[in-house]
Amino acid sequence: MVIGGASDGVASLDSVEVLDTSSGTNCAGAAIPPYPLASRGSSAVLHPNGKIRVFGGLGGGGEYLAESSELDPQAGEWSEPVRIGLPRAFAAATVVGDEGEVLISGGEVNKCLVCLYILHLLCDLGFSYHA
Repeated sequence: MVIGGASDGVASLDSVEVLDTSSGTNCAGAAIPPYPLASRGSSAVLHPNGKIRVFGGLGGGGEYLAESSELDPQAGEWSEPVRIGLPRAFAAATVVGDEGEVLISGGEVNKCLVCLYILHLLCDLGFSYHA
């Protein structure tokens, strides 16, 4: 799955494409709505609940985003974007622990590198963060 990106190196995209990795082709029949936050340089993880959580990135005006949204691929729906603690782009994200905590490390804000924090995803209730 490819979420967002840049069309000309500047304009952020909201498109979502599903790729067939065995053939390298786009799955044209996949009905996934556009990502609610057009962005590039976002981070994403596949959560143990089967949903895909996307974090941060750079918005259409080059601003660093401090929002996150979750895609439910079964329902074909995005959650409403929620604020995360620190705006960032180009970070690494991975799921850790038995409760589906998400570790986000590195990235940049205003062209400066940032430290890491852990997001505790709380089922369908949203999440909190710890710096």
